[in-house]
Amino acid sequence: MVRKFINRLLISYETGLWIGLVILLAPVLLIIFIVIWPFLYLNEKKFGKEFSADLVKNDGLEFFTYTSKKSSKSSIERDIIPYLPKELKVVLLEGKKPITDLDDLFVSQVLYRLKNIGFPNLVKIQDGQIHDISVKKEFYNALNQSQPMDEVVQLIYRKLEKMRSTDTNKKPLL
Repeated sequence: MVRKFINRLLISYETGLWIGLVILLAPVLLIIFIVIWPFLYLNEKKFGKEFSADLVKNDGLEFFTYTSKKSSKSSIERDIIPYLPKELKVVLLEGKKPITDLDDLFVSQVLYRLKNIGFPNLVKIQDGQIHDISVKKEFYNALNQSQPMDEVVQLIYRKLEKMRSTDTNKKPLL
């Protein structure tokens, strides 16, 4: 009986310590948040403006993105990339890092905003907007069924043409 009382008292004591600690730390954390939040907000706002300016600056940019996944990398590099249009930039994703001759940070931010997740992927920047089309399903169907990649390359051309159809500045592919 005495032991139960002591255990309850200890539990109450520990609970009281935690509540006291939260009450003491809450104002400190609130002050830190109030001081730091405006800087984070302004930094994000500045970055958003810079990114929007980069989108406008890179208007018309098109690129093909694929990953370093072992099962697909060699097939893409051998059977697809050599047949892509020369003006189409190629981006390899090594984990989360884009390998490209374009600005890494810009490409990373574009890829973060993709709507159609799945690689390989076609991306076009037009009028400050990011347009993307995934060819993952078609590519992996062809790869897994050991079909020739010619149809995937033709599909990429058709999808590029579709993406370009709203852009009057780009010449047709064929």
